Amino acid sequence: MSVFPLNIKTKEDHADKVVLLQGVDPKYYESAAEKNLIVKGVEENYSSLEKRLRTDVDNQELSDTEKLNAQKNIGLGIVWIQGAMVQTEGKTDLTVFEKNDLFTYHTAEGFFVGKIIADLVTIPEDLYDTEKIKLSVEQRY
Repeated sequence: MSVFPLNIKTKEDHADKVVLLQGVDPKYYESAAEKNLIVKGVEENYSSLEKRLRTDVDNQELSDTEKLNAQKNIGLGIVWIQGAMVQTEGKTDLTVFEKNDLFTYHTAEGFFVGKIIADLVTIPEDLYDTEKIKLSVEQRY
């Protein structure tokens, strides 16, 4: 399971800490501003990587082998299949939907979270087919 989004609260330096660290070389500690910058950088990097993977997969800019290697090596625990974000845990083929796949799918109308319960599933065509997909969340905008 991915740890993103991090949901780390913005940090602030306590007044007592600022007083105690006056005159101390900044190489020996991190200020709240530095910690906030690090968290923001990590989140932006993840978001950029996730968007690139999704764009590349959607646009077929990578070969199947490149897609699989990129998705396995970055450790996200997800793959993009037919525009849906699918958890990789338990999957044997990272290029197609398989029974028991857990997925999230976003559209202009809302988002959906569900489980694949049949073979040969196509999204969005089969999204409401209760013989193929069990939706646990359907949130309309």
